[in-house]
Amino acid sequence: QQYCGMSDSELSTDDGGTPSHQLQTQTKAQRGAKARQETISALRMRVKTLEQRVKTLEEENEALRADKAGQVVKKEKKEVKRTLTAVESSATASSKRSKSAKYVLSSDEDGGDSDGDGSVMSDAEPASAPSTQLSTDAEGNPCVRLNDDTRRLIISTFKGRKYVSIRDWYLAGQVLKPGKGISLDKNAWLAFLKQIPEQEKAFQDDDADYFTVIKDAKNPVRACISDFRGTLSYSIREYYSDASDVFRPGKKGINLKAAEFARLKAASSSVTELL
Repeated sequence: QQYCGMSDSELSTDDGGTPSHQLQTQTKAQRGAKARQETISALRMRVKTLEQRVKTLEEENEALRADKAGQVVKKEKKEVKRTLTAVESSATASSKRSKSAKYVLSSDEDGGDSDGDGSVMSDAEPASAPSTQLSTDAEGNPCVRLNDDTRRLIISTFKGRKYVSIRDWYLAGQVLKPGKGISLDKNAWLAFLKQIPEQEKAFQDDDADYFTVIKDAKNPVRACISDFRGTLSYSIREYYSDASDVFRPGKKGINLKAAEFARLKAASSSVTELL
């Protein structure tokens, strides 16, 4: 009675007694469910891909903004540097005019000590600027004062070889002692002199990424531009390789201000002749 009106094929059963038409219905439902699951999986994969693409685009956009901001900052730094240079030049010129007026010899002035011929000199003498001429230190080594008297270039001899030592000095009691700095052999010194035009151009262009190796060794020595809190300087420094094989600046080295670098450059020919 249950299967009344059905054909013999429709009334056929499987080995377990389940009618074939029910099996066909179940199989179709399973295929439909599987197809829906695959569609959902594909949609989820597509969403994940789109999310990754959005993230990539956001990172690229952020990088572009950072690069643009960096260019703006670099441009502003150059403008500030030009302004400071102009102000310093004006102040230097004004100071020179003031000193010239103050220390001029005149027979019409009162006070001060007479030199015997009627001319009068002010009680205070103007401070002399560091000379680019070679002098000698207490041990007789040729040297050049790069600033007041604490930073010097000295030609020293060690085990029969001459070195150019550029370092700071400090007072220990009444004796000057060598402090931080670096010593260059003749080859490194000549390599340093050769790259000076490029280093000067990098300084003018605010290019803190510039460097060149002037001594190739396990711990190479580089001539580069240092940027410390927005202030550029000429740097000569030894580098070392860390655990990740990345070169890092070491303790041996020195950073020179523009005026100090200019004095070093001016005395370079005389220094080279003595090596």
